[in-house]
Amino acid sequence: MNLGRAFSAGLLILLVGLMFFDKPFAYLGIGQVFITEFVLLLGVAAALIDVRKEGRFSWRRISPFQTAALATFLVYEAVRTAMDIPQYRLLALRDGVVWGYALFAVIIVTVAGKGTLQRWVSGYRRLAPIFVIWAPIAVLLYALRPGGLMVPGRPISLFLFKPGDLLVHLAGAGAALALWPRTTPLKGAHDVSGWLMSLLWGAGFVMAASLSRGGLLACLAGLTVVTVLGPWKQVVKLAAGMLVAFILLGISGIQINCPSIAQGALNKEISARQAVWQLRSITLELPRTIRSKNHLAAQHVQTRPSKVLRTRRKPSAKPIRTTATRVRHGSRSRAVQAPATHVRRARPPRTPSPTKTLRLGTMSWRLRWWRKIVGYTIDGPYALRGKGFGINLADSDGFQPEKNHGLRDPHNVFMTFLARSGVPGLLLFVILVGTVLWNLLPTWWRSDGDDRRLAVWLLAYLAAMLVNASFDVYIENPMGGVWFWSLVGAAMLLTADRRGRRKGTETAA
Repeated sequence: MNLGRAFSAGLLILLVGLMFFDKPFAYLGIGQVFITEFVLLLGVAAALIDVRKEGRFSWRRISPFQTAALATFLVYEAVRTAMDIPQYRLLALRDGVVWGYALFAVIIVTVAGKGTLQRWVSGYRRLAPIFVIWAPIAVLLYALRPGGLMVPGRPISLFLFKPGDLLVHLAGAGAALALWPRTTPLKGAHDVSGWLMSLLWGAGFVMAASLSRGGLLACLAGLTVVTVLGPWKQVVKLAAGMLVAFILLGISGIQINCPSIAQGALNKEISARQAVWQLRSITLELPRTIRSKNHLAAQHVQTRPSKVLRTRRKPSAKPIRTTATRVRHGSRSRAVQAPATHVRRARPPRTPSPTKTLRLGTMSWRLRWWRKIVGYTIDGPYALRGKGFGINLADSDGFQPEKNHGLRDPHNVFMTFLARSGVPGLLLFVILVGTVLWNLLPTWWRSDGDDRRLAVWLLAYLAAMLVNASFDVYIENPMGGVWFWSLVGAAMLLTADRRGRRKGTETAA
């Protein structure tokens, strides 16, 4: 087996493991060298030594602007990270994976070919229904078995599946089911198995969406792309399965509380009511929080003053009771009617639910942190260079919520690039990703068959990842970074193949 095939096999194992087992799988390794780094080093060796002929010419087919955008991005971020290595050493390299995993895209374009890409996608189509079945089980394990089993030699539970990551992959699996509707494990019963897959997909979506706002938005964004560019009727089938799962969960009254410390679920629960609150917080509470001048006030759940605090009182409709007292004036006495004091009981203030308090608190916390980053970069002294790689941004900016200082990035990949590498780093990242997404559109428009469906699938998957990365630390870690940059490489490979065929047709003409 040559290095190219070894890398392809290792990358597939890595992607499938991260898809099904998320963070616990990323912790597999020897010492401080994890499985992601092993596969990356194998890919670098394959790109330098064992380059396949069809992969060698892929770079010639990619548009020069896209190649320049990728090269400029990598060079700039590498130089910016190298400046911080003398001070922060391994921490600088650790924070640099947010751009360093882009090497997966370079390796895929260099080593793999169109045939390899088609085999990968064919394998994913077979795995998508299995993941749809696995997703509800993973959410239940996340909620019911915190710390049940631990990764060997690592302080992390085997059941630590981030709901946002699951929802991103549910978007990809749902897009695959919609674009290739016969991709089901039950042969000969496509209609029945199709509706069964839709119901299971809907169950996984409702359960995971109860625990992650960003993941909910990410999954909806991916399906929106499929609805606009692909077979919308198949998406309607998924939506119907989601609605049925929501109704069944609501009627049953099932409520599964998630531990707040072991699993990081912020006292949320798996229930239909919680899913409604998540959607409401996005559509109603988020705009209010953004408009609010003081985001700290959003943590006090009540958005309107309580009735007890109102200064004006409505007149009581009840008649005023009177009491008679006798007053003596000399030798005469008369009865005087004095109004009795009418005591109106004040309603006790409503106690805010912990779920809603934490939901609004984390929303406000993110917005305040992002505004501070914009303040010291775009409007401050770190506009050109940023604070660099290696520094803990949560500690430096004063937004560290964890006692062990585990959080390092501001739950938004765009803000991460802005804070660490300044405005140039952010612009280079946006330009690179923008060119990749933009070049997929002509492929979707002018192609047919599998190439057209593959372009829609990549657009939907990448859109879901970018939305989730806007609300969570996603691309900054292996669970999201490896998948994101691998799909970027697949998108570049697909567009390069279409561009090469178009040039060949023009030359033949």
